[in-house]
Amino acid sequence: MAKGKKKLLFVGRGASGGNQPADGGEYGARRVLSMVQHSMRQENIDYLFLKKPNTVKRMMNMAFRQSYGHTPQAAAQLNQLLHLNYDAAFFNGSIYGDYVKSVCGKKIKTVVFYHNVETVFYRQKYLSSLLMRDYFMYLYIKHNERICTKYADCIITLNERDSRDLQQLYGRKADCCLPTSYPSADIRKIQSAGQKGYFLFVGGNFFANVEGITSFILHALPYLNITLWVAGDCCEALAKNRQVTSNPKVVLKGFLENIEQAYIDAKAVICPIYSGSGMKTKTVEALKYGKAVFATPEAFEGISGDFNKIGGLCKNNSAFISAIRSWLAVDSPPFNRYSYEIFEKHFSNAVVFQRFNEFLHQII
Repeated sequence: MAKGKKKLLFVGRGASGGNQPADGGEYGARRVLSMVQHSMRQENIDYLFLKKPNTVKRMMNMAFRQSYGHTPQAAAQLNQLLHLNYDAAFFNGSIYGDYVKSVCGKKIKTVVFYHNVETVFYRQKYLSSLLMRDYFMYLYIKHNERICTKYADCIITLNERDSRDLQQLYGRKADCCLPTSYPSADIRKIQSAGQKGYFLFVGGNFFANVEGITSFILHALPYLNITLWVAGDCCEALAKNRQVTSNPKVVLKGFLENIEQAYIDAKAVICPIYSGSGMKTKTVEALKYGKAVFATPEAFEGISGDFNKIGGLCKNNSAFISAIRSWLAVDSPPFNRYSYEIFEKHFSNAVVFQRFNEFLHQII
């Protein structure tokens, strides 16, 4: 793979501490950083990593409509770096409006990776909470994303749905759609999967995960003869719900260091998520391990295939009950080769990183 002599400035979130990402958002940020590093020689990349701001800094960013995570030090460093002879500036997220704008006119191509259409995501978050702080955050994010979309030379989204949302909101589609991806799993390990027989849900502690899995537990699980393991930081919110904690079919595992083994031992995976943007990393991760996946249209967004072969496309709790009962009735094996092949064909790092490499070297 010829990586050439092009120079690139990477701006945005990188890798925070810990071996395992805390949630899908952190995983997505790390993955994009890895894609860039895979496509460029290391000596040809400079970095401006922007940390997630604390509450005080975030309020300052919002009040002055600054880029997310802006500090005077970061702005000064960016200004200094822009005097160097870069071919491109790559922004890891669509929340750095003024920083993207500042690159314009400097003969540096700007590339922005949209992990979600953040305007859609934060609007849904506000409509779920009806908190004024979420409303002001939505307005702030929309301001940044509008500027990013206006001034970016190239836009990358995770799927066509997000591209259409950008067109509807800002009058501009993506230049490239690249889905969520993962490194391939060891096929020898996962073919002997499902030894413990539970169904699995994995999710971070944000509104769409908590609402979706709570609804499933209250309205679908009572009619299914299964045990449900819930892993991830969403357990923090679920642990406060007595209707969840009193259910003997539910096991709250919390954050697991070895999430791979939890997938391998699971009989199947559920993804009852009804709102959001981008792609659901945990759906793709389940396919990686060859799991049957029962998911909503939102959780399957960006994934093509025969959903009946994957597991089941479920628009509501009644559909989850019906699909899972039917699957259990035929004693389906815990390793789903069709799911595994869908992953290997479309969502493995080998495939997606190569597509990114080809796109990046077409534009710079």
